[in-house]
Amino acid sequence: MDIVYVVLVVIAVSVVLTLVSKRQRDQSWQGTVTDIRSYTYRRNQEDDHREEGRAISYQQDTGKRGKIKLEMPAYQKYYSDLKVGDRLIKEKGEYTPKIAR
Repeated sequence: MDIVYVVLVVIAVSVVLTLVSKRQRDQSWQGTVTDIRSYTYRRNQEDDHREEGRAISYQQDTGKRGKIKLEMPAYQKYYSDLKVGDRLIKEKGEYTPKIAR
């Protein structure tokens, strides 16, 4: 009987994660970068080694504010030339916004 509960929990978690992912992909908005900050984090609690990342704050044209946290490799690959005041466009079906050019 315990295996049935485990299977039900796995199914429930999968459904929730799928719905969250779909909601994120279905969003579309445009906005302006308001701040870019560095932050540090630990990959796991046992290791004292800290990694660096970037937090991009933005304000959508509707007034809603948000933040994107990225590890340095992702930030350097997609947003290395991003500056405060730049425009971001998040299109439906995409997970992350693009810099408006």
